[in-house]
Amino acid sequence: TVGYTELFEHIAGSISLHRAVEFIKQHTRNYAKRQLTWFRKIPRIRWFSPDDFTAVERYCREEIKKTVDLNQALPKQ
Repeated sequence: TVGYTELFEHIAGSISLHRAVEFIKQHTRNYAKRQLTWFRKIPRIRWFSPDDFTAVERYCREEIKKTVDLNQALPKQ
């Protein structure tokens, strides 16, 4: 987990607090980049602006409708 190792190194006296904070910032950026790379490989992932509630609601309604339509098209057992 980002932050623990760096702070433990600081507490142990291996690095300064300033250096620990710099490492945490860098490792956080690296982690975020890996997450974005991973998510980009999934075609169904949709990105929204955090405050665009209308787009999120529209997307959710469309996905629910697709699921309902698909379930109705399946043969009854």
